[in-house]
Amino acid sequence: MMKILFVWPNIESRARHEANMGIAYLSAVMKKTGHQTLLFTPETFSKTEFLLRVRQYNPDLVGFSVTTHQYPYAAEYAKSLKKERDVPIIFGGFHPTLSPDSVIANPDIDMICRGEGEYPLLELVNALVEKKDPSNILNLWVKKNGKITKNPLRNLIEDLDSLPYPDREFINQEEILRNNGYRLDLATGRGCPYNCSYCCNSALRLVNQSKGKFIRKRSVDNVLGELDAILKKYQVREIHFQDDMFLLDKDWLKEFSEKYPQKYQIPFHISARVEHIDRKSSELLRKVGCVSVTIGVETGNEQLRKEVLKKRLSNKEILRARQLLRETGIKVCALSMIGVPGETPAMAQETLDFNKKLNPDWLACSIFSPYPGTALYQLCQEKGHFQKNFDGYSPSYLDEKSALILNLPTFPPKQVIKGHRKFMDFAMGKYLREKYPVLYPFYLGILPLLKTPLRKYLIKLGSMLILDSGTLRKKENVSGLPPS
Repeated sequence: MMKILFVWPNIESRARHEANMGIAYLSAVMKKTGHQTLLFTPETFSKTEFLLRVRQYNPDLVGFSVTTHQYPYAAEYAKSLKKERDVPIIFGGFHPTLSPDSVIANPDIDMICRGEGEYPLLELVNALVEKKDPSNILNLWVKKNGKITKNPLRNLIEDLDSLPYPDREFINQEEILRNNGYRLDLATGRGCPYNCSYCCNSALRLVNQSKGKFIRKRSVDNVLGELDAILKKYQVREIHFQDDMFLLDKDWLKEFSEKYPQKYQIPFHISARVEHIDRKSSELLRKVGCVSVTIGVETGNEQLRKEVLKKRLSNKEILRARQLLRETGIKVCALSMIGVPGETPAMAQETLDFNKKLNPDWLACSIFSPYPGTALYQLCQEKGHFQKNFDGYSPSYLDEKSALILNLPTFPPKQVIKGHRKFMDFAMGKYLREKYPVLYPFYLGILPLLKTPLRKYLIKLGSMLILDSGTLRKKENVSGLPPS
């Protein structure tokens, strides 16, 4: 038996409000085979707090799950840990998968796991228990005696039902539910078929070429079985299905729509591509309890969306989907971005103007970050768009520091920040006007008086509130919502 400490450094974010299903699956597999797990998930960066947790738990292995935004904090934690004790350190997640050479080059990191981690991690832990060499485990890159063994990827897990349910106790599900108004995060599948140039999913699909079926779905019975188990332990008022493509498999959706309302009257929220939103699916979703859909607008400029972002959608299609959802009584959260290569301030204004025309129930705007492994990251490198003094990513794509990653000839950082503030001023104003009308005049009055640090904080806080509102309305009278 081994003790594994997992670290999810979701710094300056909402780790206490959302569930990381990836490491929840890892913990479930570890516990099923007799190992112990503990999660350290700080919202603020503190080496002292981290090292205290390490001393208290005394792990045999420390595993970090990191995105590109989180990597700088994880690297600092690993550095402080290596100074104190000789414990194996492994990094996994999006960033080590898509930027493996830069991560394994870190002297404080012993191993990385690329791709799906459930079985590579299990094989690693078993090898350490048996004091065997883990250097040849598929998906792992391992340092030994000054050399790095870079093992190929194994096939993807085709049957997701074969995995144990995610470990909710491990991620402290009760605390998460209390903090977010009893909204449950649930994942029904893995993978995305689209080639958006800015998205990690398209990069992951390239990494996993020839490794089996990339788009996979749990069976409806398996998903509902997990929900049954959850409801026996926790109070749930709403469900947020984390899948990017909830509507992709129409047969699955039909079966879900037949079985879900037979057992539950819990309202739920999904994300979808607008191509998959038609009248039949909209009416079906509303009938079985869907109350909101999150869609990606990205930009109001069709040429930029199609030719640069490789998201082949017209504004007309987005407006059509919005209208269908409105007619069936489903609310919409629209997400956009700013600071894309080739974008101009005039194009950013098009994005704001289009969102005003779209009139979603909630809207938010992130600042583009080029993620390693994506087509736009490669473009930014080839065009020399990265700042010369670039020293790492900001904690969040909602942070204005993200505008300082690139220096675009058509859209300088100061103009990106200005455009982002203008969008979020409108989004916050709309949110307050409709949800807290008494506060709206006060907001308009103080906005011109706010100094930069306070305004930056307000924008970031507002973005999180709006995004939460797109999947959470704990005080509204939603049809089918059980009493508080």
